[in-house]
Amino acid sequence: MKNKLLIGLFVVCLILMGGCEAKNKCSQPNVIIGDQCCLDSNVNIVCDPSEREAEKIGQELARAMSFNDYGAIYDSLVSSSKALRSKEDFILYGEAEDDLSIIRYGHPSSLTITYDKIIFTNNTEAYLYLIASNALAEKKMPSVMMYYENNTWKIDAFADWLIRECVVDDCHTNSGEQKVDCSRESEYKCHDAVRLYRLENL
Repeated sequence: MKNKLLIGLFVVCLILMGGCEAKNKCSQPNVIIGDQCCLDSNVNIVCDPSEREAEKIGQELARAMSFNDYGAIYDSLVSSSKALRSKEDFILYGEAEDDLSIIRYGHPSSLTITYDKIIFTNNTEAYLYLIASNALAEKKMPSVMMYYENNTWKIDAFADWLIRECVVDDCHTNSGEQKVDCSRESEYKCHDAVRLYRLENL
């Protein structure tokens, strides 16, 4: 009986020692953030690799917005945003916005979007700041929310594009002249205006 008790105590000691050893595996300069043991060189409660990934995604979003890469923009969105609209319709909506720019101003949007900075509120939420500029001016854009979702950073933005539907007025010029018919969702495109623009600028 005494032997069994000693063996039991020995097993308990081994388990406790193992637990302590597991905790001690995260040694300085690393720290424990959430369930990760990682380096946090600027002491902002965000693992350095996660911080670099968020910055990379912010830079990729700026590039996608500059080149009107609506597929890449959609891929960067949080899952709750993607549930509101399919990727195909999101891309077509973006193309329609390009079309409307041509109708209203006679040329596509010439804005360049550049990455400014990210401010982290914690290890799962952050604010992304971008700058929009053209040949005449430069302006800071409203901040964009980022969330750490499924082991990567995602963007929570473009709410208007995700819920807004086409209205016929979108396919009119400022003078009220109707260029083309405009229907809803996947049909939301002002084809004739774009085709005319491209023919004139070949």
